[in-house]
Amino acid sequence: MAGQRQVIYAVILFIRLSALSLTATLPLLGAATVARRVPAPLIAGLIGVAVAFHIFAYVLNDIVDLPIDRSEPRRVDFPLVRGSIQPWQAWLVVLTQVPLALALTAGLGGRPAAAGILLVGFVLMAVYNLCGKRAFFPPLTDAGQGLAWATLVLYGALIVDGHVLALTTIVALFVSVFIMLVNGVHGSLRDLTNDLRCGVRSTAILLGARGLDEGGWYLPLALKGYAWTLQGLLAVLLLMILVRNDLQYPPAILALVAALTLILFLASCGLLRVAMTADGRPDRQASGVLHVVLCFSSLLAILLPSLDLGMQVVLLAAFVLPLLSNSWLYNAVAWIWRRGRGDHP
Repeated sequence: MAGQRQVIYAVILFIRLSALSLTATLPLLGAATVARRVPAPLIAGLIGVAVAFHIFAYVLNDIVDLPIDRSEPRRVDFPLVRGSIQPWQAWLVVLTQVPLALALTAGLGGRPAAAGILLVGFVLMAVYNLCGKRAFFPPLTDAGQGLAWATLVLYGALIVDGHVLALTTIVALFVSVFIMLVNGVHGSLRDLTNDLRCGVRSTAILLGARGLDEGGWYLPLALKGYAWTLQGLLAVLLLMILVRNDLQYPPAILALVAALTLILFLASCGLLRVAMTADGRPDRQASGVLHVVLCFSSLLAILLPSLDLGMQVVLLAAFVLPLLSNSWLYNAVAWIWRRGRGDHP
């Protein structure tokens, strides 16, 4: 039994199951922009393609970053770092995902445009993984990664309806900016100490973040401004969706949706404020994790009420279930509990 648990844990780490909550929702969100109801076979196919894309992205990243990850204590249990999976085996996993995704696309009756946008996503993701920590200007490669994930939104719309609507484009732009914020700010700060030690480049390092002799981090005004600029862009995109009302909500429903979206987004702003002032204490990691979850939830809050019950259940399950494997989320919830009791670390 213990051996089985170790294998399951290794698989969870290898494919980054906790991060699948974002990936699996992206093509479903694209589908939601063009259809209220999606047949079950299409839903299953969209999730299958998302999983293939997810494995390609994260396993390739781990292969490329293996020399860096070997010096990172947080990665000590990862299969590639431990040597329980060899790089050639990981490469085999990565290279099978592209034909698998294209085969699934063909099985779904996807048009050439759907296969084409999916290939663009794979290429952009490969470029990011190969160049992301070596580029002269990391925000540019962050943007490339954001576009790579956004292709899954466009893909979902193309598979279901064969067309991309204005709403689809706005949602894809939200995803692009969101990824830039997550990777360029939270991800860069998470890896800051080891990145500085290994001499690699990231957005946080480019903008002047560094460790302090007494512990913690120095977060420069440039990095904070960058984070809040991206958060502001996300607010604009959410407002565009609400004002355009492409989902054709009646006034009363639109008001309720707008109120819920505003609550979630303002809460995410509060968490971003904490993350940008915590200077590397445990507060920063916890608030960063919760910021990511609530910020993305504000987009879900707009789209979910427009869908039929089946799609709502699938979309929520795709988002929530993988998060349950994220130990950082439990730590973040414990942090909220401590703050609620007035027990500040």
